[in-house]
Amino acid sequence: NDTALLSDGSCVYATYGCVDPIALNYDATADLSDDSCDYPPAIGLSLEDVDLAAGTFEVSLSTDSDIASLTFSISGATVTGASEGFSASGNDVSGTMLSESGVITTISFTSGTSEFCIESASAEVDGYDAVNLTIGGCVTVLNPEEGGVVESEGAGIDIPPGALTESESIGVGEVTEELPDEVNNSTGYEVEDPVAFTPYDLELEDPADIVIDVGDGVSNGSNSNSRDHQYLCQLDDENDTTWEVVIDANTGDAVSCSDVSCEASITEFGIFAACTLVDDCNGDLGGYAFIDDCGSCAGGSTGLEPNYAMDECGLCDGNGVLAACGCTDTSGLNADGCCDDVATGCDDVCDSGLVDDDCGD
Repeated sequence: NDTALLSDGSCVYATYGCVDPIALNYDATADLSDDSCDYPPAIGLSLEDVDLAAGTFEVSLSTDSDIASLTFSISGATVTGASEGFSASGNDVSGTMLSESGVITTISFTSGTSEFCIESASAEVDGYDAVNLTIGGCVTVLNPEEGGVVESEGAGIDIPPGALTESESIGVGEVTEELPDEVNNSTGYEVEDPVAFTPYDLELEDPADIVIDVGDGVSNGSNSNSRDHQYLCQLDDENDTTWEVVIDANTGDAVSCSDVSCEASITEFGIFAACTLVDDCNGDLGGYAFIDDCGSCAGGSTGLEPNYAMDECGLCDGNGVLAACGCTDTSGLNADGCCDDVATGCDDVCDSGLVDDDCGD
């Protein structure tokens, strides 16, 4: 009440907590986010860099948590060993105490085919009953002289002879890495399940033809052969923050999708998906604005930095008095933004000890 001169003790303060309904610790009573949401651990496994002559390939991990144990099964070869403390029993490989993303083990094999897969996997993270585990697509070794076709469920690529400069381990499948918030929370693009064409940094000498099946998720209900504002979009890699409409390497035109699939000629690998351009949260068609951790529209052409409404305590629309009250644990902040056992003085400084006198001064 900006007309009040003295407090009558009736102030009502926001309740902080996790406001994301899909989080494990969602608090239906919370008004504002305190950035405390907890989610099941996200883990990704992919196979890469097959060396047929040496009889080895690498397994790469993407994780946002410390993994107590990890087990996966290989097909396409007979496993004879594993590095970095992993153990192999038949084609089952297991390891413990993993905390960093990247290549985690090199697998030795014999009797290899041209296609290698991680058939199944399981992981345990202390404190969680389940994890979200994603397995990347199978990897096929192609040589420059022949090229070849690599397919997964719903996507594929046809690489012509001469497009590769050396033998490559080509993968087509699910994205195993965690994508940036700008991508996951984007509002200017409605994106179907993305497909990873790996290795991401591969550039071809000649265009290759790719196809991605289109589902029902972004249909505009028309009967035409091309969906309104639906295109094939691309991220350069797992760190790219903005979807871009693919330009066909042969025609130079933006690639539109039919009701069945998106088809294009490309010379650069990356992450591809069928996407529909819509107005972002700032009103720009196909814009790059996204919803940040405080539920605010930021980035893109808004001129606002992500989480601009979050104070140094990690509270959305909070008082920003973390340094003043010396708090180190934001979960212990009270409605005034101070530690639970610290009072705010009348000068709005935590633990200043100043109080209003009888005259309100």
